[in-house]
Amino acid sequence: MATAAPSASTPSATPSKSVEALEPVELVTGVPAKVQIRAGSASNGSAAKPDYAEITVLSAGPVQFINGWTGAEVVVPKNGTFLRLNISWKTDPTSVATDPNSRSFKAKDAKGNTADASLFSDGRISPLVMVKPGETKQGNYDFDVSAGLVTVSIFDDANRVTARFTTTV
Repeated sequence: MATAAPSASTPSATPSKSVEALEPVELVTGVPAKVQIRAGSASNGSAAKPDYAEITVLSAGPVQFINGWTGAEVVVPKNGTFLRLNISWKTDPTSVATDPNSRSFKAKDAKGNTADASLFSDGRISPLVMVKPGETKQGNYDFDVSAGLVTVSIFDDANRVTARFTTTV
């Protein structure tokens, strides 16, 4: 299982708290990877351990439309297609509940367009669901992208890229 290792490089975004930079885990379809989700902080100033989730990209591919929030409407892509990632998310048993929040996922396509994960994903993993320690959830994240090479990045609570997945749609 792949794990993120500390790196001396500077994070691309200024984190909200003082944390070390990470070398992002490269996700591979079908291979579980331990990914840091929360940097860990303690209100009393003592060091706290980070929280992890085991993330597996079960499948990745294009879809031509997605269902809207209510399920009754159809949403069509503005950039050409939707990239759908089917994800399995398991919170590490020693971590607190983690949040597979759609705001933590961002995609960048070959044209340089960026896209957040759609809030219209299938709802099994949603921005409103916490995954308890040891619990596993599975669901889809959809990104409105142009055809070609797409890189999806996963960010932790300190706005650091902790994992990446690259595919062609």
